[in-house]
Amino acid sequence: MSIGQLQQRMMNMTSISTTSVEIDQFLDKLRSEFKGNPKILPQILVTFLEGLYGRRHFIWQKAGQLKPSNAYIKMAQELLRHLKQEMIEQLQPVQHENKMTQQKWQKAMDEQSTKLTFLQNKHEQMMAYAEMIPHAKELLHQKEAEALELQKKKEQYEQAKLRVKLNAQERAKEALQLQEAKQKWTKIEARLTQLYSMLEEKKKGLAPLHEIISTKPESEHETVLRKLASLSYTRESLKQERKRLPEFQSIQGMWLSLLEEANDHDLNEIRKLYVQHSNVIGTTCVASARKDFIESYPIFDVVIIDEVSKATPPELLLPMLKGKKIILVGDHHQLPPLSGNDTLEETLQEMAVKSEDFDGKTELKQLLKESLFERLFKNLPKSNKTMLAIQYRMHENIMATITQFYEQENKQFQCGLKDSDFERDHKLVSPLIQRNNHLLWLDMPNEPAFFEERMKGGKSLYNQAELRKIGELLKELDEAVALAKQAGRMKANEKKSIGVISFYGEQVKRVERMIQQELRLPNLTIRTGTVDRFQGMEMDVILLSMVRNHDNEQDDIGFAKDNRRLNVALSRARELLVLIGSSKMFTERTKHKDTRQMYTNVLEVVKKQDGLRMLEAVSLHG
Repeated sequence: MSIGQLQQRMMNMTSISTTSVEIDQFLDKLRSEFKGNPKILPQILVTFLEGLYGRRHFIWQKAGQLKPSNAYIKMAQELLRHLKQEMIEQLQPVQHENKMTQQKWQKAMDEQSTKLTFLQNKHEQMMAYAEMIPHAKELLHQKEAEALELQKKKEQYEQAKLRVKLNAQERAKEALQLQEAKQKWTKIEARLTQLYSMLEEKKKGLAPLHEIISTKPESEHETVLRKLASLSYTRESLKQERKRLPEFQSIQGMWLSLLEEANDHDLNEIRKLYVQHSNVIGTTCVASARKDFIESYPIFDVVIIDEVSKATPPELLLPMLKGKKIILVGDHHQLPPLSGNDTLEETLQEMAVKSEDFDGKTELKQLLKESLFERLFKNLPKSNKTMLAIQYRMHENIMATITQFYEQENKQFQCGLKDSDFERDHKLVSPLIQRNNHLLWLDMPNEPAFFEERMKGGKSLYNQAELRKIGELLKELDEAVALAKQAGRMKANEKKSIGVISFYGEQVKRVERMIQQELRLPNLTIRTGTVDRFQGMEMDVILLSMVRNHDNEQDDIGFAKDNRRLNVALSRARELLVLIGSSKMFTERTKHKDTRQMYTNVLEVVKKQDGLRMLEAVSLHG
């Protein structure tokens, strides 16, 4: 095959697709064949020639497809021009904006530069006048620490402020709930009042049934028969009396006529006859010493003297001389006799001031410690004395305060009332007092605003803060009685008896003056007096003003430390007892341990009955 035929054959064949790298590799292989083997077989040579002509034909085809380079250059230039024009059009607004921004920043920089120059000048001027701060670095650290501390406090303040806000919201919510609760309580109270009234009516209706149920028919029948027999006898007696009535009326007329015409001698003789036929005569110890009594009244079989502890030895001696048998009734756990309107302690103080060498001072002090009745009670044999251990005066909650004074006796102190709540119901409802309250202590703070005061040139004490509380409490009690009448718990014309007592006479005088001059209490019957003067008396409600309140470590509580006086004070009330004074003063600041324990016992009883009212919790503000 000739070279021409070989070329024509390769041109007619499908073009060989190859790359420049493959062409280089083919030529390297051909070169290495010629170098290593000069004598190449024709068949191999034909193969190499076919490869060369095929690749040449491929290159010529590619070259024919390419345009001249000038056309490509011109096309590239045209594209570049269009691209440049588009870029210029896009960059011109950006360039303008950048220019404006640059001008703006330049202006701002100029202004800041001017300010900086001004501040530098000012700083240089200030530095000229300023002094160097010693230890500035340490001071700076200190100030930074203080700033951090202030920042913490600020955060704490913000937190506290938030808590206050939350608490205020909570209090507002609680106030709303309290208002709703008060409204509910008012409704409940009205309903309770209605139910109490219904209960009273039911009890009254059940009383006859109870009597019927509690009796046995057989015994009742026998009782009725006995009553019928007695009535029959009485009927016959009345018939006989009726027959004799004209005769009796005639004699009675004659007797009245004689009495009208009788002279003093006749009246004395009649009085003697009357006394001879009387089996019980009542009088006072002092009246029994009168001449006419001594001459008119004979020796008695039995003389009974009540409230013996209040009588002086001479007062006791006179009636005791007139009896074959003497029965003394009293309480040696209560106070000895009074001297005028003051307590014996006040009287003794006054005597000591007037006369330092007063002869009877020692005997009077001994009488204060132990009365004649107490000495008799202690010295008499057991067969001659007994204790009346059942009391019927006061509610059992009030009685609990005085049981401590009778713990050493051989009988336990008891309440004789079957139902204290019913029989000693004060029927009062107010912001301070509820129906189930029978014992309260209004606790005054042990602070200067509530301290006692002494009379100028006097021996007695008073407490102005307690006076205000008493006045407000009396008004509240008066309103409570009026409400009880409206609710039907009390009769329209009924009044509540109130006793206002104190350990000190000056306090009593000021209470009396306040009641007379400042208060209008139409629903109350009020009596005032010292604790000593009130011995032997009782009231529905007792307000005890304790007076003593101070911070003087050298002073004590004076008359109030006497357990007999406290016993009298606590045992005057039937339905409600209210103590007004500082619990801290009487249970903590008192000098003597026994006295502190005595008042602590009272306070514990009050707390058990939920009767302690702190001044802040009481709606009685002066």
